[in-house]
Order: sequence, then structure tokens, then C-alpha cells
Amino acid sequence: MCGIIGYTGSKQVLPILIEGLSKLEYRGYDSAGIAIITTEKLLVKKEIGKLENLRKKLDNSPIKGHCGIGHTRWATHGGVTQTNAHPHTDCSGKLAIIHNGIIENYLDLKADLASKGHDFKSQTDSEIMAHLIEEELKSIQKGSVQEDISHPLALAVYRATKQAEGGFALVVVHHDYPGTMIVSRMHNPLIIGLGEGENLIASDVPALLEHTKKVYDLKNEEIALIDQDQVLLYDSLGRHTKMKTRQINWDAQQAQKGGYPHFLIKEIHETPEILTNVLRGKVKGTKLNQETLGLADLDLGRINKVTFLACGSAAYACMYAKYLIEKWARITSEVFVGSEFRYHSPIIDQHTLVIAVSQSGETADTLASINLAKKFKPARIIGVINAIGSSLTREVDQVCHLQAGPEISVASTKALSSMLLTLALQALAIG
Repeated sequence: MCGIIGYTGSKQVLPILIEGLSKLEYRGYDSAGIAIITTEKLLVKKEIGKLENLRKKLDNSPIKGHCGIGHTRWATHGGVTQTNAHPHTDCSGKLAIIHNGIIENYLDLKADLASKGHDFKSQTDSEIMAHLIEEELKSIQKGSVQEDISHPLALAVYRATKQAEGGFALVVVHHDYPGTMIVSRMHNPLIIGLGEGENLIASDVPALLEHTKKVYDLKNEEIALIDQDQVLLYDSLGRHTKMKTRQINWDAQQAQKGGYPHFLIKEIHETPEILTNVLRGKVKGTKLNQETLGLADLDLGRINKVTFLACGSAAYACMYAKYLIEKWARITSEVFVGSEFRYHSPIIDQHTLVIAVSQSGETADTLASINLAKKFKPARIIGVINAIGSSLTREVDQVCHLQAGPEISVASTKALSSMLLTLALQALAIG
């Protein structure tokens, strides 16, 4: 998940997409990609690393078209690879999607789609949506449409999103419907920018400001059909509804910070949404999700100690978790600061659960501690990590994702809050 931009209008779309993505770079990302509808076909280009890598690739072979979508990815499912980067396409190669969020039931959807002959290229949950929409579109094209949404692609997106559990911000284009973008959201933000003879979609205001300051904040479960001359909006029941637009009065620098004076303040205000995402991903109904907590298939009855490895703010979060585990699970717990672990003589065996915590997943002392802990053959090493695809994810047995998104401020706020809640949920599960 991370940055989204889409455009339809009379201008060449490629420079608009690249510029829009550059305005969203402050959010952090590990790969970037675009999809553009040309007269011949839908073209997708993507690269891992900085946006500049994608820009250089496109400088050598520019793509002409008037409608397209772009995405910068912060990995949540699957490693940092070109295949896992967005946009993702369906089996036909005519449909492309970009997506922020987490599709919690993607494995069930994937199994059902695979049984119908769909072929998946990536390890992501996002790709599932491209194939799910493709399947719904086939069904619509074969029969009559009863719903208020008469546009086939919009209806396919509507039906597909009703099957997806979790959070998403979704933008869809299709070569057979040139000049049209279909967008929908659930819990993850999408903003429609309304221009003159052109319209845009973005995950944040900075990508829109050079083109328009008239915007509409898409609501949960709404679907919008966007072309260069109009935006048709449908509510959660598929009924046509009206937009209540607002005017943006920020300058570009303010917009990157969401109107806040500093990233620190912005990220503090993002914390409630982050904590909601954590609960949504780690609690199913009234039960804790053992899989997303990193505890699936672990015999907790055999665990008699929990050892935490972390540095900095993460170590303080672990100290909090230590008390919860001892209170709720009534088993011994200890916290080692990563840089000091090598100087201890820890008692770790097959009955010990090791939990390593790191926002970046690249903390050198924590990584060194994990490698040392492996020598004692613990029951399991769980990595509680924000940056999926980082070094730490490759060193642990199971990953528990913090779902905090990129944190720009040096002082940790939303990531620390996510650690505290995530570790508390793990303590509950262990107890």
C-alpha cells in the first residue's frame, strides 16, 4: 500500500502520473508502476526501488495515452519484487488495478478463482481483485443487468468489492472501456479531483493540487465511475447518489503534511486509523487471528518463556508487553536490548518463544540478536515488523505486520502505538 494517482482527460497522461507519484514520495515506498490505455492495448510498466528508476525506463520508451493509473507500493503481502509491484492485471491483460489496503480473505478468494482457471503472477493480496473483477465482468457480459449501476465495469467492481473483507482503496481501468476509471474504497482514503475536461483520483491531496482544488472524499463502500467529463457516484447499495465537493486551500508543502505543520503532528493524528487497521487485521469477530499474530500452529501449552529482542522505542514497547504476558499468561518473560543481547547468557530452548520487534526490519543489532537466538533452537521466532520485505522478515519463522504505514517523523508515534496494541493482542493470545 502507499501512493495512488489516476487521470483521465485530453492531456498526455504519463507526465501527470509520474509527477503525481513524485508528490506522494514523502509517504515512503519500495516500488512504483503505471498502467496506461493506448489505442492498441493496456501497457503496464513497473520497477522496484525509487520512482527515478521507473522514470528512466519510461524516458527510453514513453507511452502515449490519455487515461492511466500509477502506484507507489509499500509491501504488505509478498516481497519487494517487480512482479509484486502495482499495477496488477487480470488473465486477459486488458484490466489493471492499483490497490491500497489489505484483503483479509484473499486466500479464500484466490483458491476459488484458481479453481475457475485463473493464473496468478504475484504473491500479493491485491492481484486477487483484478481476477475477481474479471470473473464478475464475464458474468455480467453473459447476462442482463438488474442493478442501478448499468456500466459493466463499474458493476463488476461493485460486485467484487462486496466479496472482499478488510480495507481497500481500489482504482480500475480496462482497455475495452478507454477513458474510464472505476474507483471504490473501504477504510483506506481516496480523493476525486474534479477539473475542466479532466478528472483525477489520488490517495492524498498533493497529487491533485497542480490540476484542481475541487475535490470529493470518497466514502466507505462508494463506487465512482470517472471519465473526463463526468463523475457518477453510487452508494453502498449501488444507488446513484450526489457528491458534496469541497475546496482545498492548502499549498503543496502543507498538503504533503495533510494540513498539519509537521509530519510528527500528522502521524499522531493518523494513530486512531492505524489502531483500527491493526484490530481489523488481527481480530476476526470475537476471536484473535492466530495467523496474523504469527502464532498459527504453535503449541502454546509448551511455551514457558517469552523472550523479546528490540532496540529503541520498540524495546520500550516490549517492556510493556512483558508485564502483560506475566500477568495474563503467568509465564516468565524477558526483554533484551538488541545491542546488549550478545553479552548475556540467555536461557532459551525449545519451550521459548522469541519475539523480535522492529519498525524498519533493518535494525542491525536486532538482526544480530535473532541470528544468535537461532543457535538455541527456540520454539519459534516471530518478527513484529512494519516494513514487509525487509531483512528481518527473511530471518524469522513468522511475521506479524504492524500495519502502521511509512513513518516520516524521526520520533516514533503511530508505529509505537501499533507495537503496543499488537504486542498486547499477542499477550492475550498467549494467555
